[in-house]
Amino acid sequence: MTFVSIKDCSVRTLFAWFDERRLAIPEIQREFVWNAQRACALLDSMMKGYPIGTAMIWTTGREQSLHLRHSLHVLPPFDPSANKEIYFLIDGQQRLSVLHLLRQGKMIQNSDRRDIDFGRIFLSLESEVPEFVYLRKSDPGVHFAMRDVLSDRWRQLFRGVSKGKLKKITDCRSRLLGYKVFIQFLKARDLADVRETFIRINTQGMKISEADRAFTAASRVRPVHRFRLLCSHLTHGFADIDKNIYWTTLALARGIREVGQRAFSRIAREINDTEEGLEWFEREEPRIAECLRLACDHLIHQMKVTDFKLLPYSQMIAILAGFFYWNNRAQPSPLQRKAIRQWFWHTAVRNRYAGRGYQHHLLSDAAFFERLGRTRKGRYAITEQASADSLLHEPYLGGSALSKAFRLLLASKAPRYIDNGDVIPPGPVASARNAKELHHIWPRDLLKRQGIRPERVNALCNICYLAAQNNRAFGAQHPLRYLADYWSRKHFAKVMNSHLIPYRNDSPLWDENIKRGFKAFLEKRRDLIVAAFNQEAKAKLFER
Repeated sequence: MTFVSIKDCSVRTLFAWFDERRLAIPEIQREFVWNAQRACALLDSMMKGYPIGTAMIWTTGREQSLHLRHSLHVLPPFDPSANKEIYFLIDGQQRLSVLHLLRQGKMIQNSDRRDIDFGRIFLSLESEVPEFVYLRKSDPGVHFAMRDVLSDRWRQLFRGVSKGKLKKITDCRSRLLGYKVFIQFLKARDLADVRETFIRINTQGMKISEADRAFTAASRVRPVHRFRLLCSHLTHGFADIDKNIYWTTLALARGIREVGQRAFSRIAREINDTEEGLEWFEREEPRIAECLRLACDHLIHQMKVTDFKLLPYSQMIAILAGFFYWNNRAQPSPLQRKAIRQWFWHTAVRNRYAGRGYQHHLLSDAAFFERLGRTRKGRYAITEQASADSLLHEPYLGGSALSKAFRLLLASKAPRYIDNGDVIPPGPVASARNAKELHHIWPRDLLKRQGIRPERVNALCNICYLAAQNNRAFGAQHPLRYLADYWSRKHFAKVMNSHLIPYRNDSPLWDENIKRGFKAFLEKRRDLIVAAFNQEAKAKLFER
């Protein structure tokens, strides 16, 4: 018989276990399969206090050491001389391995034979809200290696960092090291009993969604199968939606006006412990799954989010799915469609689902869309506008909601190739995977030689889509030089308009004085981008 107990352990405790080489990997475990993007998402969830699922450990004596894996180690291998008891890590290997790799800053090859350099995962302080990013090239002024953030020598490593940034680094470190991971400890006679438990929690190697620890054990509702069925119907990368979105949508449909762990705990109890909750789930879950599909379809076809990685916030799926649920799964009316569009762009440019206000905004939006769906009446109120100047400071590769919205906005304008004026195919444009197609209008090296700060150089207002070969050919030339061959071509005006680039005779783009011209250009293009955002939303999104 297997006995299960659940405890919470801080990340600090886990690091101590790694150092003591207390954890052991059994042969039944798979290779390391995660990538850098998932590692960044894990850190983001931990920073926000989201549940990341439970781990499972089989505690047993050293007589079971025959089950130890002797290769493919990511975590430090078990040390039998220092530990009387073996902690076999049955579930949670991927997440715990990521924490160890981040701390060590190691390079590793995953099961897809792709190299992942965990030393290149950074805490980015480019924008107001700290983010985690994987970068080939970093700016030491705003990017801080997670290896250093988690190091015991972190104070020495960050000497000279400004007080404001050091405070954010300290907060990040405290949140991550203090984060509690729930661990199921199994007491079992042998590996056969453990394997039976393991199989009940895993199906074909896919870990059950663990938005709450109550769902780690076998459940009457078998959520992993339902979630996998949902994902099998999603396209354009939406099959990678976070399992938390599934549970958030269930909670909202159930009328639970909380987010995160509290909401997941409550709905788990109601479904698992009450017949009424179970009946509700069996009746409503298929409808909710359909609403999640409808929400993804709307984002793809109406909002042109043809790459899931460019969705400003994954939580938008849950809110929009809630609308379809309350709207009886019907397609939105013109009035409802207008409200959805305004909510989408306002939430993105205002960064509403980030920082301290995200919970309030999420729940107030859910309440609004419930009224909109049930009554088919209501207008979305933009009570707080975004600062237009944020476009002058927001980095294009920061991964913020605003930077993603900016890329979607440019894609909506059908940007054209500068060589021949043809429209760039939607795939290469609206894809988070094609950063090489993004181009500095005023070249980075040109501005760097003028002493212009990186945050200005990399601001959204200085970025457009351009084929990589053109980008290389233009090099570090002044726009006045590299665009000279295209001025007289018939398609030049269409190309520049499609990229929201001011190009007429009075444009600062043609100013020989680089510093003066660049400053004026950013402000003029900012105004064009603001106007385009407002036009897209059919609302005033920015304050001046």
